[in-house]
Amino acid sequence: MAQIGVGCALAAEGNTVIVKGLAHAGPCHISCQVGVGDVVATVDGAPVGGDVKLAKRLFLGEAETGITIGLLRNGTIRNVHLLRSKPIETRQPREGEVCGIGCTLSTVKDGLAITKIAPGSPAQLSGELQAMDVIVSINSIDMVSKTPADAATLVLGPVGTRVELTIVRGRGSRRLVEIVRAQPLDSGSLQKAAVYRYNSLVQQQMLAYPWLRRMQRRSANAK
Repeated sequence: MAQIGVGCALAAEGNTVIVKGLAHAGPCHISCQVGVGDVVATVDGAPVGGDVKLAKRLFLGEAETGITIGLLRNGTIRNVHLLRSKPIETRQPREGEVCGIGCTLSTVKDGLAITKIAPGSPAQLSGELQAMDVIVSINSIDMVSKTPADAATLVLGPVGTRVELTIVRGRGSRRLVEIVRAQPLDSGSLQKAAVYRYNSLVQQQMLAYPWLRRMQRRSANAK
């Protein structure tokens, strides 16, 4: 059976393996949790060090099987669980292509308010942003008295890279979020993306709760 990965390119950098690029509409893109420059520390608990061949081999597997990637960023390893799958769209980023995160902004007293979020955009898929959130800084640059055009120069960047936003929601406190830049999914792919994310979440929960795996096996045997 053919083996597939999770839609990312890997490269050796010094004594580490890093994420070099993301396939449009692949599992990494849809998850909104993997970005260019992330260091791959472990795959399913196995350290990869700087062995890019080992990392690539561990990334591959049968379709719809799970993989847990330990990503090192800012000194912290975070586990990301994905399902191996082909991209749900065939479009691929062009070399040197830049994009944003899919937000329309307007100037308000304390910064820039999000007035619209594009369907299928990183802003929507990440679940981190809502309409009327106020962006008070972008990449640590204060947005008070700035215009949407000012923000665009900071938000736009290479596909797969991260932009750091400090937001305020309602009367809440400031919150830091990171969004991975990407082109939006086509409207016809949104349902497929939702199904993928649901299946990935179910498998992640089964890893955390063994009784869910037992229930799934009993259900499969009863059919």
